[in-house]
Amino acid sequence: MFGQMVIWYLFLGGAGAGMVAIMTLFDLLSQLYAANPKRVCLQWTRLLTRRFFSLGYSFSVFVLVLGAFCLMVDLGRPERFYYVLTHPAVSVLAFGSYVLGATIVCAAVLGAISFFKVRKIPLWALRLLEVLAVAVSSGTMVYTGLLLVEISFIPLWNNPLLPVLFTFSALSVGMALVIACLFVTFQGIQRTELMRKASLFDGVFIVLEAISLGAYIAVAMFSIESAAASAAISEFFTGINAAEFWIGFVVCGLAAPLVLDAVYAKINHTALMATVVPLVLIGGFYLRYCLVNVGVA
Repeated sequence: MFGQMVIWYLFLGGAGAGMVAIMTLFDLLSQLYAANPKRVCLQWTRLLTRRFFSLGYSFSVFVLVLGAFCLMVDLGRPERFYYVLTHPAVSVLAFGSYVLGATIVCAAVLGAISFFKVRKIPLWALRLLEVLAVAVSSGTMVYTGLLLVEISFIPLWNNPLLPVLFTFSALSVGMALVIACLFVTFQGIQRTELMRKASLFDGVFIVLEAISLGAYIAVAMFSIESAAASAAISEFFTGINAAEFWIGFVVCGLAAPLVLDAVYAKINHTALMATVVPLVLIGGFYLRYCLVNVGVA
């Protein structure tokens, strides 16, 4: 079950869900500012446009559908995915299938509302849909970690902090995709101002991801199965996937983007944020690549 397609599913599913969560939160914040312009801390949301939201939601749907396709390919028989959806059961796989499907639907509807500039929807209904989108996208981010935690006989995955690590990683990757949408949608001073706020969010998510990684490693080292878990953790540092871990994840996904975010806060050169996007995406992929491959090995 744990081939390359699963790695791509974990990456794309988390990235798409993280993007939906961030886009929806931005949408909610912009509505809060519109309702009360005295909220100075939310002034940056006045720059966000329907074009930005329609592009962001649409791209997140594409990423999520691509992730679901990777999962179906890995299952070998795509009808199994349909069977899980049509035959409810209490299982992690069923939970993941439903929240993934609900996230795709919510993002598609919100994207359509933005693209077609629908204005006849009651405000309470729109807010309810956005809150639901945040909830199910959060569930999808957590599920990408739970999928591995459920395989409890693999020490590296039998860790309660794995879903936390995957969630913060998904938010970091999702923020990188949002930054890409900001680049496409805005120019000039608007882009600079929005990038300033985006770099702050990105830096926070990366720091939280790094902290959760440290906590995850600490729990693994001092768990009941500490000998097996410690051996697996050592594979990260010195094993066959050490280069992918140190260069692909630690350098590209954590250290370099964090430095670029900090530098951008000083000089506001948007080219720096353009560099952050591919680095974070590479880091998010290699985190999952290393966890799956080292765990299976």
